[in-house]
Amino acid sequence: MIMKWCDERFDFQATFLQCLAKHVPNIYSAEMDPLLEKQEEMVQAAIFYPLECYLFGEDPDTFLEKLQQSGISQLCGKVFKGGETTYSCSREKVDSYYCVLFNDEHHSYDHVIYSLQRALGCELGEAQLHTTAIDKEGRRAVKAGHYASCQEAKEEIKRHSENVSQRPLHVEVLHADVMAHQKFALRLGSWLNKLMSYSSDFRKIFCQICLKEEAGSEKPCFISQLMLWDAKLHKGARKVLHELIFSSFFMEMDYKKHFAVEFVKYYKTLQKEYISDDHDRVLSVTALSVQIFTVPTLARHLIEEQNVITTITETLLEVLPEYLDKNDKFNFQGYSQDKLNRGMEEIKRQIGQHIEVDPDWEAAIAIQMQLKNILLMFQEWCACDEEFQVELLVEYPLRCLVLVAQVAAEMWRRNGLSLISQVFYYQDVKCREEMYDKDIIMLQIGASLMDPNHFLLLLLQRYELADAFKKIKLTKDQDLIKQCNVLIEEMLQIIIYVVGERYVPGVSNVTKEDVIMREIIHLLCIEPMAHSAITKSLPENENNETGLENVIDKVATFKKPGVSGHGVYELKDECLKEFNMFFYHYTKTQHSKEFQKI
Repeated sequence: MIMKWCDERFDFQATFLQCLAKHVPNIYSAEMDPLLEKQEEMVQAAIFYPLECYLFGEDPDTFLEKLQQSGISQLCGKVFKGGETTYSCSREKVDSYYCVLFNDEHHSYDHVIYSLQRALGCELGEAQLHTTAIDKEGRRAVKAGHYASCQEAKEEIKRHSENVSQRPLHVEVLHADVMAHQKFALRLGSWLNKLMSYSSDFRKIFCQICLKEEAGSEKPCFISQLMLWDAKLHKGARKVLHELIFSSFFMEMDYKKHFAVEFVKYYKTLQKEYISDDHDRVLSVTALSVQIFTVPTLARHLIEEQNVITTITETLLEVLPEYLDKNDKFNFQGYSQDKLNRGMEEIKRQIGQHIEVDPDWEAAIAIQMQLKNILLMFQEWCACDEEFQVELLVEYPLRCLVLVAQVAAEMWRRNGLSLISQVFYYQDVKCREEMYDKDIIMLQIGASLMDPNHFLLLLLQRYELADAFKKIKLTKDQDLIKQCNVLIEEMLQIIIYVVGERYVPGVSNVTKEDVIMREIIHLLCIEPMAHSAITKSLPENENNETGLENVIDKVATFKKPGVSGHGVYELKDECLKEFNMFFYHYTKTQHSKEFQKI
């Protein structure tokens, strides 16, 4: 066989396919009760060893000598002569079929076991064995025989499964040869996966072949065809496909980029098929988007060159209407939603009784943190549209800031700790760039475009302080007076921030390094700090870097540790002129320390 493959007079592809047609049905003939070790020996001897010899270009004599040194192989009762590599066992050709049951997410273990026992008349143990294999591999042959008997078993399984569920189990009747070749295809995928680990050259060759398009054909390239078939594959086949993509395309950055382009090209189709697919997302090729869209350089390329934001948005708009309620609201995890995260986990102020159970709030924060770097690029894209309503632009940022003020005034104390936690993260260094800071910028934009009187009246209205500034004494209740004073203080602080905070790239003529230096200056104005403490107090970029190392020596001097303790950085005297007592990133505690020093 090896000599035949290596002979230039023969077409390798045709010869190899003939080899598969001859040997695969023999090797994988016992689907109901397979001898796995024996099958592996047979497929290695008949297919993979000759194939490797051909691909690796080894001298056939050297290869035969290696086989002779390994001893005489005995397969299927036939003894191979020394150096013989061709598996040539013959079997009586029987036109047999299998009744194959596939996994789904609509039927429980008990449902499947019940259906198999009723349809096939099998024992509980056998039904459990079938069910376990189906859950693990995605499918299982539960009956073998002629077409008519397998078709009858199929109808019985579907009929009994409909008795315990709204839809029948997925059952197909497949020819034995089809099953054999499908099983070999999975084994071939595993072999290719192993081959990819040997050399970068193998990976590149594989990727090039998978990306090659037929001249004059409208068919997608091989890798795109495999992606488009993903939703039709069973669990075991999907796992092999995804592992193959990981071990080839994702190991070579250039080809990962090409794969990402193909993925985006068919993004709509893949997402729509995933929605109609009943398998978990982890088993869908769409889950690979995490490996693509979270790589900053790759994401930027897809946004700038492949218009991926438009593709994702159009996909969302096309599939979303089907899931809207009568009020055109999207039901997200059981909660009525407005748009994306806006309005997520809405809360109402508890006035009389304290809330009994703290609501779940982590989901929105977690989503926001995961999308942080992507949102930056999304905002750049949105900025291209210069048409917007100014009041709408400031409405939601102002609501958030008013809520923060009301929490500070203890007006929401009956709502438990969940709201306090949300406000903390809203202003915390981990989230503030995409939450608190952006809201301040939005107010600045609104203030610059609105009539000043209109803007101030809007603030008074949202903070509900119009009567307080009219000098109308509404109450003698000390708690209400205290709340009013806190709200006034918070509102005046926001006005100071809107007017005075300009240290933002794009708003003022400053760089990112200037911003980091200013942050460090205001941290060290409070007290000398260790390197680790400064790092924790600075926001990270998409590469999880703070930029501290590039600027720290410009603004601070390192003081070596004494007998006990650790070294700290102290602010240089010439940097004190940059200090702003109303710095908007100071917490209440930091403001107190700062005023004490003054």
